[in-house]
Amino acid sequence: MKPFSIVPLSQIFDKLPNDSLMRTHWKADNLDGSFAAYASSSVDVDALTLDAPFNNENIVVVFVEGNLNIRQYAFNEETDGSCSIIVTGDLSAGSLIVGGQEIYVSGNLEIRELFWGHYNHGDLTVHGHARANVFIETDEYHVNITGKSQWDKHISNWDEDGNWQDITHEIVAPILHADCFEYDEDDDSLILLRTGMYKLLQKGKSLLKKQKPVVAVPSVFGNYEANAANINRLMATKLIPEDKYELILYIDDVKATITRPYDMLGQQRGNSIYLLQDNVYSVFIKLQEDSVSIIYSDDPAEESKWFPLDANAPVVYQNLANHYWPALLKRVEYIESLKKADIKKINQAVEETVTVEKTQNILSLPLITDKYNDYNDADRNGYWQGNFHYAFRVNTDYYDRIQLMAQRSSKTFPLLPTVQDNFDMQGYQFDVVTDDSSTTPYVRVRYKPHNHSGESPYFSSRYLEVYEVDHLEKALRYWKTFEKNIYDDNERFVNPEDVLGSILGSKFDDGNAESYYEELAQQEDLTDKYFTLNGCRFRVITIRQADELVKDILTPGTSDPAYTLLEDIGYGHSNDKTYFLLAEDDVTMDAFELSNDGEEDWQIAGFIFLKDLNLNTYFWSFDTDFSPYVIVKGTLLAKNIYLAGTAFYFNRIQGELLYGFYNHGSLHCNEVDVSLVFADDFEMYIRKISNGFLVHTHCIKTIMQFAEEDGSIETLHDHPVPLTHPIRHVLLNELYSYDPGEKRVNSHLDRGKLYEYFVADKSTVDVSAIGLYTDLPQQLPEIFNAIFSSEQLQKNESVKFDSLVIHGETVEQVFFETFEMEDQAGRQIGLYDFRNATTMRIVHNTQDNTWWCCYDVYSKDFSALQYTVETDINDITLENVGVRYGFARAAKAWNEQFS
Repeated sequence: MKPFSIVPLSQIFDKLPNDSLMRTHWKADNLDGSFAAYASSSVDVDALTLDAPFNNENIVVVFVEGNLNIRQYAFNEETDGSCSIIVTGDLSAGSLIVGGQEIYVSGNLEIRELFWGHYNHGDLTVHGHARANVFIETDEYHVNITGKSQWDKHISNWDEDGNWQDITHEIVAPILHADCFEYDEDDDSLILLRTGMYKLLQKGKSLLKKQKPVVAVPSVFGNYEANAANINRLMATKLIPEDKYELILYIDDVKATITRPYDMLGQQRGNSIYLLQDNVYSVFIKLQEDSVSIIYSDDPAEESKWFPLDANAPVVYQNLANHYWPALLKRVEYIESLKKADIKKINQAVEETVTVEKTQNILSLPLITDKYNDYNDADRNGYWQGNFHYAFRVNTDYYDRIQLMAQRSSKTFPLLPTVQDNFDMQGYQFDVVTDDSSTTPYVRVRYKPHNHSGESPYFSSRYLEVYEVDHLEKALRYWKTFEKNIYDDNERFVNPEDVLGSILGSKFDDGNAESYYEELAQQEDLTDKYFTLNGCRFRVITIRQADELVKDILTPGTSDPAYTLLEDIGYGHSNDKTYFLLAEDDVTMDAFELSNDGEEDWQIAGFIFLKDLNLNTYFWSFDTDFSPYVIVKGTLLAKNIYLAGTAFYFNRIQGELLYGFYNHGSLHCNEVDVSLVFADDFEMYIRKISNGFLVHTHCIKTIMQFAEEDGSIETLHDHPVPLTHPIRHVLLNELYSYDPGEKRVNSHLDRGKLYEYFVADKSTVDVSAIGLYTDLPQQLPEIFNAIFSSEQLQKNESVKFDSLVIHGETVEQVFFETFEMEDQAGRQIGLYDFRNATTMRIVHNTQDNTWWCCYDVYSKDFSALQYTVETDINDITLENVGVRYGFARAAKAWNEQFS
């Protein structure tokens, strides 16, 4: 019996998982001509070729109800669109070389050799755990893994700081067989070869070189707590020379000073660790006999300004102790494990690659001497190249310098209290120095943990020590990328006409992106060209004209431009001629459906409405990859709004449903006044939420302001808003799919049906189901008394258990506890939301019988509390409603556990 049956896709369409892209993107009534290779139970096969599986190019999905084991490989050459694989169990394979389709696994994924996903038309979803020997993701391939990910080797276009990087020869060559890639030594470029891999797979050969086993860094502390045993082991580290009693180490922006109890002469010195962040925030950890004390201060010179570190200490000091103490122990383990040969190797590589001659040659290029020739002038000290900023210092009283800074991932900001404006960078400085260690100039590398050009003591840079191997390796990568770019950048500066002339009339591609933008910037203004859409007459304007109109628009609540059109336009437009459509007065339409289609010889890059856009029914953007930009400087008024595929800016939105889908799009809005906001893997940044309830996947953020003791206002620009309602409670039943067995808080919309409702001008939101949980304050005493009088809490001060587990991963946990503090005693019920890194608590102070709600925001890894929003139990705020909903889930989980 053959393992697969070839059947019309329509025959098995309803069997597909509700959250698979095929199920949510394809329309059930438009499946004619599409087929599936279907297996109703688990299957073992030798191999699958997905360009035309089973020699049938009309097969669009291999669907297995059960497990699929591919003994050798699955492969497709075409990455713009290919046959998908969907399994309701586990998927295992020797190798998967894919991209351009959906790979969906309800269970676990195990790849014995190589997984390579390429291009942003490809999508990997694994609801269980994922394991691969080598995992490669390139060209914005989408990866969504619910469980744990374990790769022996991981190759990606994104580095550990979230910056784009090239896949280089030094990364690939030690891992992949030589037939799997092509390397051009002249321009130091590398491409991976799908056909080369396929030939090896057909011959039954491995795609990988034999790897030496990776030796884990030995753990010498056992755990990373601030206890006597760990402090004593830290004092005994061999990193402190025998004739010294003190060691200084650095972890990013923190200086750690380790002081032994006695020096070599027996004089008492300390037995302490001093953590200093940016010369501002201090934490002092001291061991006296077997007792550990931790104190903090922002003015360490004043003894009276040192305070015990406890739960009431400011968050910045708790972060410093909770994050950087373990990081210090791990840093010591790492440095102790280094071999002298490895230290020598990287230092020698830096010395041979970054030479005085190279540095001075670069600093003498016209690009630098004529344009970027003032290190102290922000406009003339350097320029941007992708995510990197290059700056230069030459012919001053200081060392000649090349500075390479990269954008820093926002996930680190909670641990960087001196960073302002939600923007930071880190990088390296290469100084040509002459000092006592050398009679001739040489290049020395400095690390700069922050982006700052002033004289403040924090944000300062420091020279790297020879044993800081990880920093030196990263600095060398930065230099090699810089060296590869700087000469081309200089050539474009010296001969701009030649570069532009070579691409005039050509289509956009990655290779000529910068010149393409220069061409756009030089377009002549359009003054008499118009285009009619939906009965509205638009002016046709160039990208340059559009950039002038929108460059003053800021990301809500910040000083950052929302748009830089001359840098952004290009991707997604296959036609050279792309224009914006401009409406200078109020516009009223029945509906607005986004399209790139202009006229035969040009495309629409975006729409700008200088005033209001009033829609009688709906707003809909079809293309989830590349919809045109839409900017409305006034109000967007529409009953139903669906956003996808681009960056939207609206000054104000008013309506019933606002739905954003997929991570190719984002919304920036000053004020939202709608009944329901649903963000599904779609970033929304909203300055003010006047009305509305929120269903989202941790991607709606707003502004939170706190009044400090001195009366000043602290503004948090990335305040994650809480979930207030599950979608199945507030959206009409026929518009979503919900599987109670999956225990999902949010379910998945049927966008086909949603569109039908939009067109028919039907309401999609069940307004009667949206509530403020108004009865909850009156119900609290009864709920608390019932729970805290239970046998479980009579025996224990606290009870905690998992309340929501999806595919083996805990995503929500509830807790019930009594507590006593100096000034209060009480009890609280709450819920940990691990996906959003927040907790929602209702607290009862039993001494004065007061109640309040707490919404706690943590760092993304849940290691440190950032801040808490407290509200009275009767307040109605966004955070308060979120806490009420979280409490309701916690109370329900208790009843299900113990009833």
